[in-house]
Amino acid sequence: MKSPCNQTCRIHHRTGYCEGCGRDLDEIQEWPTASVGRRQQILSALPSRMAEMAEAVDSQACQAAARSREPSKALP
Repeated sequence: MKSPCNQTCRIHHRTGYCEGCGRDLDEIQEWPTASVGRRQQILSALPSRMAEMAEAVDSQACQAAARSREPSKALP
């Protein structure tokens, strides 16, 4: 069974999942020796994790946009 790694290895700071494949560090380390059943279990969790990270990124972008529209406060 092929690894879900796509060489975009960066851990998302809020979720702890890899932004490229959606696995956590323990799952990445375990993959080479995991059973087929365990690999399938990991793979089944990935779509919802990727969606969770996408929502977190969208939320951050919306918050940043809202902050940029706030009027700046004049210094005394």
